[in-house]
Amino acid sequence: MIADWFTLYPAESLIPEGTPPLVPRKVLVQIKTSSKSVNKSAVKDIRDTMDDHKASGYFLAVSSQITSNLTDYLDRIRSDGRLWAEWWNRIEIEERLNAYPEIAAKYHDLVNRIE
Repeated sequence: MIADWFTLYPAESLIPEGTPPLVPRKVLVQIKTSSKSVNKSAVKDIRDTMDDHKASGYFLAVSSQITSNLTDYLDRIRSDGRLWAEWWNRIEIEERLNAYPEIAAKYHDLVNRIE
């Protein structure tokens, strides 16, 4: 999936006065559901796919955890400074839904809240 995503400028960036605080990005979005941790082999050719779609960012959400080799790979994409990358695992998704219950309520057909 491709999404328009607005992100903050990197903390070390100098932002000229009058510039909006958010950067619009075309982001490649992938969602993986698995009972096991998601490995790099499950998200092949990230950079090629981003190039194909002229995306400047990548977002991965997983229903379990992300392995350390995939985390390291995504961190290298993010730290080289040319591309934006973000990833959320199950715990981070649940934390965000708990912090913003209106989102869970809006998508009640997708989110099953357990109290």
